[in-house]
Amino acid sequence: MDGRNPALQYRDTSNCRTPECANAQTLIRYEYRVLGKFCRSMEGKLERPECRREAITMTEGCKEDRNAIIEALPEEEGRRFTALCHRTELRQGDVLWEPNQDLQAAYFPTSGVISLAMTLDNRSPLELGLVGRDGMLGSTVSLGILTAPMRAEVQVAGTALMMATAQLQQELRSNSHLLESVHHYEFRLMMQTLQTAACMHFHEIEPRLARWLLMTRDLSLTDTVHLTHSQLAHALGVRRSGITHAVGSLHRRGLISHSRGEIRILDHAGLERAACRCHATLTNRYRVVFGTDIEQRTSAPWHPGTPIVSPQTPGE
Repeated sequence: MDGRNPALQYRDTSNCRTPECANAQTLIRYEYRVLGKFCRSMEGKLERPECRREAITMTEGCKEDRNAIIEALPEEEGRRFTALCHRTELRQGDVLWEPNQDLQAAYFPTSGVISLAMTLDNRSPLELGLVGRDGMLGSTVSLGILTAPMRAEVQVAGTALMMATAQLQQELRSNSHLLESVHHYEFRLMMQTLQTAACMHFHEIEPRLARWLLMTRDLSLTDTVHLTHSQLAHALGVRRSGITHAVGSLHRRGLISHSRGEIRILDHAGLERAACRCHATLTNRYRVVFGTDIEQRTSAPWHPGTPIVSPQTPGE
C-alpha cells in the first residue's frame, strides 16, 4: 500500500486470471477491434475538405432548444427534419434502452444528458459514454445496427426530439447531409468511449469525478448536477465512500459546492486543473477533427461544405 486512500484506488485487472476478469478483458478487446475498424473506415472521409466543419460564433439567446446534428443540416432540411420528430421529455432515471433491445426510436437531445452503460455478469451498469445536445441516441442505425448495444439511462433531465427508427432509416437513405453528420458524431462518440475506458482503468476517483462533471457541464450547459453520491458511484463504477471522499476534497478546494442530491461547479478553471488529462485530450481531439469545441458545437450551428483550419493539438 502506498499510503493513498484505498477508496481512491482503481483495481488493476491486467494480470487478473479470474473468470470475471477474463470475460471483461475479452469484451474490451472485442469492442476495441470493432471500433478500430470503424475508425479506419472513417479516416479518409474525415480528411476530405467537404467533410470538415466550422463553428459559427453563437449569438445571445441561441443556446436553447438546439441539437448539433440537426443544426448541421442546411436550414430548409433542418426545418423539415424537425417537423418529422416528436418532442419528448427526458426524465431523470428513465431507461430508454436495454442491451440487445430492438431500437424503436432515436433521440436527439436538446437539453439534458443520457448515460450509456454496459452491464456485465449481472453487476451494476458501468458508464462508458455521455450523450447530450452534441449528438443523438441511435447513431448505430446509420451503420445498419438496429439493436441497442448498451443500456441508455437519462442522467440529467431535459428534452429531446424523437424519431421512429423506420423513419430515420428513410431519412438517412435520402439525405446525405444527415448521414454525414451522424457518421461524424458516431466517430466522436467512439473517441469518448475509448478515452473513458482507459480513464477508468488508470486514473483515480477524484480526477475522474472532476472530468465527469466537466463533460456533463459541456453537454448540458449548466453548472448544477442533481445526483446523489450513490448515483455518481454507479456512473463511475466505484464505491460510494470513494465518491464521498472525492466530493469532499473538491468542495474543500473551493471547486464545487454540494448538498444532498446536488453538486454545483464554482470554479470551472480550477476543476479543469483538478481533472485528469482525459477531458483536455478529448476536447483537443474533437477540435482537430471538427474545428470546434464541444460547448460551441452544442450551442451554435455548423454547416456542410465549409473547410476549416485545424489548430495545433497540445502535447498529451
